[in-house]
Amino acid sequence: GPCAGAGTGGDRGGGRVREGVDGSWGKGWTWGAGGGGMGRLLATVLSWWKGSAGGVSVSASGWDSGALGKLVFLVALIAVVLVVMDHMKVDVLKQLPLPVSLAVLGCGALAFLFVLWRFLDTPDGVSYAWGLSLALLASIVLAYGVYLKLQEAADPHSRDGCRTRGPTHPRLRYPARF
Repeated sequence: GPCAGAGTGGDRGGGRVREGVDGSWGKGWTWGAGGGGMGRLLATVLSWWKGSAGGVSVSASGWDSGALGKLVFLVALIAVVLVVMDHMKVDVLKQLPLPVSLAVLGCGALAFLFVLWRFLDTPDGVSYAWGLSLALLASIVLAYGVYLKLQEAADPHSRDGCRTRGPTHPRLRYPARF
């Protein structure tokens, strides 16, 4: 695994790792940002508004809400693709002018603004449906995922995404035992 001692059964001070278990696939940022992006993708095909007139019920999905609904889908798709590419460590991402987490945050902020605009600009005679609420909730999840990525980058005890416990010795690859 990518962490010292991961998957080898040996504990080099980086925490307890069971034999053959590599938790690198499940980083919090990947699940948070990817899940938030996927939630937003799903929300665009769900009902955002509902109404009834003359005994007939009508609903409209995010996709049917116009250009903003389609932009929410596009921006969420870009965010999901960036998260997957970062998880797969694709070299193309090194050519971006900013860190992937900030690019995903930008996509998330844009999609949130589009959804908020649709939330505030509701047509007369209709009410909110749960797809619009899901889109807003997915925005919060995505923002939390990016927050985890930024915390991971700022953690002095994190090397290559591997968290360690305690201070590390400068010449050792694993935490010093005290």
